[in-house]
Amino acid sequence: DLDTGTGTLKGSGQLGWQGNTATMAVDLALDSVSLDPLLGENKSLAPVPVSGTVKFSSSGGTTGALLANLSGEVHIQDDLPGDGAGADNSRRELQMTARRTDSGMEAVVERLRWQKTDVAGKLVYTDGTSPAVSIQLSGGTLSLLPWEAAETTTGAEDQQDSGALAAVTKGARTGIDFVGALILSPLSWMKEQDAAAPGQRLFSSRPLPFDTLADYQATIAGNLNRLETRGATLQDLDLSVSLNQGRLAGTLQVGQYNQGNAQIELDLNAAAAPAAVTLKGTFANIRSQQRPKSFSRSGHFNLSTQGNSQAELAANLDGFIYLELGAGELDYRDVKLLTADVATEAFRALIPGLESKQPRLECGATLGLFNAGQGITPYGYAARTREANLVGRAKVDLARETMEMEFSSSNRKGIGISVSSVFSNTVEIQGPLSDPKVVPNTAGLLWRGWAAMMTGGLSVIGESMFKRVLASDNPCESVIDHIHKDFCPKNPAAAASAMVCPAS
Repeated sequence: DLDTGTGTLKGSGQLGWQGNTATMAVDLALDSVSLDPLLGENKSLAPVPVSGTVKFSSSGGTTGALLANLSGEVHIQDDLPGDGAGADNSRRELQMTARRTDSGMEAVVERLRWQKTDVAGKLVYTDGTSPAVSIQLSGGTLSLLPWEAAETTTGAEDQQDSGALAAVTKGARTGIDFVGALILSPLSWMKEQDAAAPGQRLFSSRPLPFDTLADYQATIAGNLNRLETRGATLQDLDLSVSLNQGRLAGTLQVGQYNQGNAQIELDLNAAAAPAAVTLKGTFANIRSQQRPKSFSRSGHFNLSTQGNSQAELAANLDGFIYLELGAGELDYRDVKLLTADVATEAFRALIPGLESKQPRLECGATLGLFNAGQGITPYGYAARTREANLVGRAKVDLARETMEMEFSSSNRKGIGISVSSVFSNTVEIQGPLSDPKVVPNTAGLLWRGWAAMMTGGLSVIGESMFKRVLASDNPCESVIDHIHKDFCPKNPAAAASAMVCPAS
């Protein structure tokens, strides 16, 4: 018997070796024992004791063989009254049975509850020269909040820098963030920019550990009722992911994502030289989890790249990102890729008196086109607030990590507009992606250098057209109309998306 301070642990355990084969067996009874310290639980939370039984045995000469030969049962549950409907941080339960199969081990998890997680499913492990794991999810709630909190306190930045899968999407995510920033923070085409200063790079040149993907085979399939993270709450998830011979492919459908929905497809071929990635997806009516009254985001992206580091993946990004913004409150300080100070300075210059009232966005639209890490907006971008129309153009160089953006604003014309409310302003932002700055610009709309940009045969909107868009009642509809008429007939991937190119 062992007194743990919070309860007692009774039972037996044995571990032995015969030649190169290890054998182990455990038979335990827990009575009000807290396992939280063993699992690195938040020390500020009160420990939750559990009671039950743990019984398993195995043998083998390798870790894989020990896992493949595992059999037994785990039945533990917290000592709290009731069934814990609406699970909170106090619930603890694991009901699991493992058995040997002809090729490995099968574990059925009838219920796993830990903090806000409450899931069920099955895991099948197949031993061999290339071990395989198959996970089938059968509904429930998965909360990543405890792991995210742990990353915050244990050097999450280093983990993210070295994570292969996280790095695959970093260039694409930066592109998506950039296209979103176009509508909410404005820009120009004036001159070439110097590369970001050393030590301020967004994308690491460190080789990614793609070769490790060839050592494993895995499939994950099934559904979850709910997935909780700090940035989003996802509901009604259906997912299918496979890893085989260095190729990772997956699809994810989310029925409810921050009031909207989304679908994503990923294909990562780490066996190719260099590694190749495609990422496609559609999202509709998604809002900020922290500000549910904020404007909605809808869009579609179709991106591909290749490379063996974050920097190479970003520098080789190809494809397009389409984005529409709906009506809602606007916190311009949260514009992606801009610091709060830069965004505040830009918007206050664009719309006089903005700081005295709650900004509200009525619409926004743009298309970002990427070729070898160079991003442009061939049709510009447009937005409309209660006070102003805003239009502009932008470009980004993901290899050099620089950006140039310009926004021009004009007061909306109509009832209630006084002479003192009339304004027309231009703001330019340029510099490294890690630290862009507002720069002086009094020349109005600046389109120099546009003719030299490669547009792939697209009909570039000229300055006179932009002036008409700026003066129109709804600049968003004007930009969307140009995308439908010029881009949709020339890009099959866009034409296949009902979001980008709806049937007429």
